[in-house]
Amino acid sequence: MNYFTKSHIFLYIVASVAIFVLYKTVSFPYNGIIKVNISKQKGSIATLDTPRKIANSQQISVDRLFFPQSRMLSHKRLGNLGFSQNFFIDAVVDMDVLEAGEYQLSVFSDDGFRIKVDEKTVCEHPQNRPYQKTQCTLHLTKAKHHFELSYFQGGGPLGLHVRYGRKGEKLYDIGKDSKYVLFKERS
Repeated sequence: MNYFTKSHIFLYIVASVAIFVLYKTVSFPYNGIIKVNISKQKGSIATLDTPRKIANSQQISVDRLFFPQSRMLSHKRLGNLGFSQNFFIDAVVDMDVLEAGEYQLSVFSDDGFRIKVDEKTVCEHPQNRPYQKTQCTLHLTKAKHHFELSYFQGGGPLGLHVRYGRKGEKLYDIGKDSKYVLFKERS
């Protein structure tokens, strides 16, 4: 191997290490398309319809409606969000349905939730529960629709994962585009 080739290999290794270190140490901005408001309740929450008495709130944007099972609210891209009990989540996103038909929602939650499409409730479990799945079917027209989710966490473990798909076909996380639905930041 000649000097010129060894120099290039060494330069490539140094550049790769530098890029890796930069990636791990620099905070890059993250902008998801789903707008999420997290509201800490003053006192306890028994159901999704518990009157809201908000102590404080935080607004974030996420790419998927997936907050893993845990004792602390976290998101894969944002990390620990600092909420563990007695809080509400309200999330909104627009979706452009490219093909009309029967769609399925699959919601894993601990505790309760309500989903509205174009202000009409299409799926819900408003009570407290351990992490469980609820499936709902709805008909969507080829058009733009407004998706809204309300969720509450009382006490104990928590978790929320919302998926969609054509009935009987593969499911995708809300926020992930498919050949049937495109998600857009709510205007």
